[in-house]
Amino acid sequence: MFKLAFRYIKSNIKSSFRSVFGIAFSVMLMFSLVQISSSVMDRFEKAALSGLRRDFTVYNISPKKLIKLHKDVIEPPLNSNQRVMSIIWVGSVYEDDLEAFKILGIDGDINYFKSTQMYQGSMAQLDNEIVIEKSYASSHGNLKPGDEISLEIFYATKLDEIGESIEHTFKISGIINDVVDSGTYFFTNLSGAEKLLNETGLVFDDYSNSMAYESSEGEYDVV
Repeated sequence: MFKLAFRYIKSNIKSSFRSVFGIAFSVMLMFSLVQISSSVMDRFEKAALSGLRRDFTVYNISPKKLIKLHKDVIEPPLNSNQRVMSIIWVGSVYEDDLEAFKILGIDGDINYFKSTQMYQGSMAQLDNEIVIEKSYASSHGNLKPGDEISLEIFYATKLDEIGESIEHTFKISGIINDVVDSGTYFFTNLSGAEKLLNETGLVFDDYSNSMAYESSEGEYDVV
């Protein structure tokens, strides 16, 4: 068998070389893509999903598809042991040339995001509503649910890039206790996040959009 194979390769040396080269190149390309994707995912995981227990996670999904997927997952309603959280990365707000906080579109269980707890009010139900952190509310005139707030959001077409900025006015729907890890976060809902991104006219990467799901709270930890 080996002799037959050797004779075939020898008699078809050019086509055999092309085949071997094609396979090798494909493998290298796939490995490179996996490495690039892993790098992006690692950064996002550290920023938003660090320490999150989940049975599966969906990454790299467009806002439109994520919104539909989230609706499909929560209908019929989840039982008390199931948790789901969907996130769309919107942009950042800067104060004194430093990033003050990140804005995410989020639907699902708020306490699934770094054990975040609602302090006052409720999660954003309407597209123009936003949830802010307690310390920010205190340091900016004791803001409360029902107040309006104007924010200049800097949008990035890729993670870690600063793009153009657009000012938006939101109604505060709720205030959360400060997120205990990796920065400050404000939340709108998924459809509000999609509208904010669409208003820019820019084309965004979908890497930072994700859904995390846990079928039985605290019992599993598989990604």
